[in-house]
Order: sequence, then C-alpha cells, then structure tokens
Amino acid sequence: MSDDEYDDELPPISVNTSFSRDSQELLRMPTAEELASQRAREAECERELQALRASDTEVCLHTADSSGSEGEAALAAAVTALRVKAAARAGPPSLVDLLTPMLARLPQGYLPDALLDTLREATPAALATLTQDVCEATVSAQVHSREEVAVAAVWLCAASVGASSRDLRRRSRRALHGLLGHGHFADPDGEASRALSAAVIGGNLGATTYLELADAVEAAPANAHFHRQLLLAALADLLQCKAQPEADDSCGCAWAASSVAASWAKLPPATCGACVRVAGRIARACACPHACAPHRARLLTTLAAAPPGAARAAPDRLEVLVAAQKLQLLFREL
Repeated sequence: MSDDEYDDELPPISVNTSFSRDSQELLRMPTAEELASQRAREAECERELQALRASDTEVCLHTADSSGSEGEAALAAAVTALRVKAAARAGPPSLVDLLTPMLARLPQGYLPDALLDTLREATPAALATLTQDVCEATVSAQVHSREEVAVAAVWLCAASVGASSRDLRRRSRRALHGLLGHGHFADPDGEASRALSAAVIGGNLGATTYLELADAVEAAPANAHFHRQLLLAALADLLQCKAQPEADDSCGCAWAASSVAASWAKLPPATCGACVRVAGRIARACACPHACAPHRARLLTTLAAAPPGAARAAPDRLEVLVAAQKLQLLFREL
C-alpha cells in the first residue's frame, strides 16, 4: 500500500515541556564522535552493498549477452525469478477473506450466525455498500452497545486493509480512529478490547497484514495498546511463535527482546531483515521508554549481530547490518 494513503492522517504531535532528569538523560544528544563513528560504520556497509549490487548487475548483463542454449537458459531463469518475486509481493487479502474470519472469532452472541453466512456470499459491491453504512453509523455515533462497538471496530479494521477502493480504505481508517476512542475501549483489559484483539489478532493473518493494520491504527493515539499488539503479532509471525508478554510487560519490549534473542540464530537472513524493521517499530511505540531501556538494549544488541548462515557480502546480511546500525543511532544504545 502506498505511503500517500496516509498523507492526511498523520498522528498529532504533542510536546511535553516538563522534562525530568530521567527524560533529559533519555533524550541526550549523541556526541560528535559517536555520530561520526556510527555513520562511518553505516557508510562502509552501504558501500559493500552497492559494490555487490553492481557486481550482480555485471553478471546479469554478461549472461544476457550469451548465445545459444546458455543464453536461453539464463533468460528462462531470470523470468522465473521475476515471477517468484511478483508472487511474494502479492497484495493483502480481500475484504471478505479478512472480514468473515474476524467476525467469526467474536464472542458468541455478538453477531447472528445467519449474518455471517450472508456475508460469505456477498458480492464485493454489496460489501462496499455495507462498509459505507458502517462508516456512516460510526461517524454519526449510532453504535452504542459493547457488541455494536466491537463489531463495528472489527469491520473497520478489515476494511482499512481489504476494501477494494482507496477512498473506502481511507474512510474506514478515519471512522476506526474515532471509534477506538470510544469508552468501551478505554480499558485495554475490558470485554470490548479483548473481543477486538481476539477477533483481529487471534487469526493467522501473517506479518504483512498485521503491519498493514498497525499502519491503519497508528494515527489513533486513543488506543496505542491495540497498535502495539498488532506489532507484536507481526513479530511473533516472523519468529514463528506466539506473542505472550508477561502481565508486567504491557509494552511487550521484554517479550520482544527475549524472543528475538532465542530465535535469531535460527532465522534465515531475509527474515532477520524483517525482524529488524518490526522490532524497531515496537521499540519506538514503547509507552515507557526509560523503564524498558534494558530490554531495548538487549534487543538492539541481538539485532546488531550478523545474520546466521549468510555470506559476508550477501545483500540480506548487509541490509540487516545497515538497518541495525540505524536503530542503534536512533535509540543511542551504543
């Protein structure tokens, strides 16, 4: 999904001018020597990555100039590789594929079974019309009960990612942002919040879809807890485990640090790169950055290690190292 879909939905920025000593230490500006050293290491990785890509380009051009069966075989291999990459970049699931399983995971009594059966047979046009009705009912405050609020939130989550038109996705996100500020979602452990989490996160949607949903709700500061849950679900999918933070780990930073450390040596290099990006977002979304500093330090130390099983000049390895260095600089855990 393109970045311009979120241009007009940037989250509000609040500035707290009353800094404690701990806050001032957390926001300390790195010294010039620290910045220079970090940037030099990052530049070295970037140069190695560029040199490797240039080398790959020369090899591809040389192969393309080959004649006879060797050239044809190389061309066929290149076409196959492109098809595999195109398949890997497949878009998110459709609205009906997202919506009906989510609604089915709501507690019994939240939605009639007959309505679920009807939705499974609904056409894309009918679903789009129903989604517009849900948006209108939400914006005009026509949803009141706990069940109505939970069903509308689940519907808008699915539509924010799976609606067929860009305008409907944007409209669904705006309605969702307002709905997540509803009183029924004020308590992260309340029944409506638990029903929403079970419906949206309870299924195996995949890291890409969880990240799309996290993007959709990030601009709704009224429910930052749900945003962090989506990021943790994405990381758990990459690590092939279950996100189970302890009761005193509301941000999930401790769970993320221990889970990445336990799985890092077994991950393929490509997955390591995705883990770095998701872990960085989890650290950025932390609600108590000073208290979680030890967990963040452990997480960043693990991510800074070279991906296992990758050659020194492999692109995946270099991309992981560059991304990890950027995180180190961002969070100043040197």
